Amino acid sequence: MNFKNKFLLIIMFYFTAACSSVPKGTLLGATIGLGVGGIISSNQEDSAQKNTTLAVGAVLGSVLGYLISDAKINKQREIKTSPNIKDFAPRLNRPEVRRVWVPDQISGDEYISGHWKFSISQPAVWSKSEE
Repeated sequence: MNFKNKFLLIIMFYFTAACSSVPKGTLLGATIGLGVGGIISSNQEDSAQKNTTLAVGAVLGSVLGYLISDAKINKQREIKTSPNIKDFAPRLNRPEVRRVWVPDQISGDEYISGHWKFSISQPAVWSKSEE
């Protein structure tokens, strides 16, 4: 089996065995490491040494990709779980609004059609409860 066939076999195995729960950075790092290992190993003559270089490149790339993506995921998780203004600020409750229907009116020579009249019966208030 020549070098190109081994390289393609390794790549096909890599992509079929990749797990969806692994962070994307791990897969990207392994791909880049495999590519760099392939470039470096193309200058070598011993086939065992070529295979070792490919494997080392893929493993180093995946480890670096995992560490970088894990740090990024942890940072995003920390931002999402950090204290929010909602956690220490009181909540502003909505005001109570009263709605009254005013019927049609005739006042002198003016006609006022029926309409809704809105008034605030209780203003907005601060509250610590989640109601």
